[in-house]
Amino acid sequence: MVLKTKGIGRNVLKVLILLIALQDNGMGAATPALQSISEAFPKAGYQLISMIVTLPALMLAIMPIFYPKLVQLLKKRWVLIGAAVLFLVGGVGPAFINSNIFIILLLRVLVGIACGIFMPLCVDLIVDFFEGNERARMVGWSSAFTGFGGILFQTLGGYLASYHWSYCFFAYLVAVIFLLFPVIFLPEPMREKKLMNRKVENQNITSQKVKTPFSVWLTGFFLCLFWLFAYVIITNASTVLITEGIAVQSQVGLIFSFMTLGTVVSSAFFGKLLEKMGYIILPLAMMVAAVSMFTAFMAHSVGSFIVAMFLLGFSSGIVTPGIMERNTSLVRYEGGTKAVSVSYLFLGTGSFISPYIFNNIGLDARGQMRLAAILFVATAISLFIVNRRIDVKRNMEVL
Repeated sequence: MVLKTKGIGRNVLKVLILLIALQDNGMGAATPALQSISEAFPKAGYQLISMIVTLPALMLAIMPIFYPKLVQLLKKRWVLIGAAVLFLVGGVGPAFINSNIFIILLLRVLVGIACGIFMPLCVDLIVDFFEGNERARMVGWSSAFTGFGGILFQTLGGYLASYHWSYCFFAYLVAVIFLLFPVIFLPEPMREKKLMNRKVENQNITSQKVKTPFSVWLTGFFLCLFWLFAYVIITNASTVLITEGIAVQSQVGLIFSFMTLGTVVSSAFFGKLLEKMGYIILPLAMMVAAVSMFTAFMAHSVGSFIVAMFLLGFSSGIVTPGIMERNTSLVRYEGGTKAVSVSYLFLGTGSFISPYIFNNIGLDARGQMRLAAILFVATAISLFIVNRRIDVKRNMEVL
């Protein structure tokens, strides 16, 4: 059963939800400027500087824990408004208050909190309003729009950083335009009505406590592994490109944007690929990520890095929405919010811990990329096996 909406058409509803998704990857506006920021704060270690990227990712791990309770206490419209305020204050703030690295990091926490709300909220709204193939297509398109937003924020952030590193934070001003329309026009999901209708269909469906199956946690763990390895490029590419003289600051943002371009391309076809191939696309996408990482390890030109970034983005545009869709398919409607939250919990955890693990294993940036390529292959094989076991178990339950 699909929720009906009052006052707006379904196509308009889709656009409003996708406008929220544009902010999901807004954390990346500062990524192209990491090396310049490091030079502006020479006494701060690069690991501290990298927290400008990883702290928001940590919030992606923390906020999904609180998100289900948050949407129980507040209407989703108010959750959206609160996230929008945090995103703008935390995003633009460092452009004005930039003399203290710890204040910058504090403001970046606000950005992370906002993104930690935007991401599950976007998919949660899709679960509220859509079902079946339409839901799968919308999950794919939400990932594509996340990529669109990433291209915009990263390219604009890199361009502005070429004038002064702090200007990259002005990129967040574009969010005013994107968020204005959902805040004003997005209808509140009639969640209770849908739950009541489902209770009529199955009298026990709301009388029992909703449990999250182990398969959801297990599948979500692979999302953790994906971003754990993917962040090897994200946190190291800027340093490699500039210190090795491969690119200048103004080019770094453009190179990073090809990662999100790859996300856009694969996400746009995600629904069709899932419909035709099933969940085999998830381990295949992991293999594409392995090729990406090995390409980056071997890259000594801008063009090679562009190919590596594009392939990594292409794989993420399948793995991320694929695992989201997979997990929501493993639970009933009333368990959808928790399944989405678990997925983003793992996504944020992998993103945050990546530099702390890889920077302490005694390998330089290129060595880390080679190791990540090998680990992606092992993860792809493991995911294939796990997917098969989950499918077999579900088929046995149906029988």
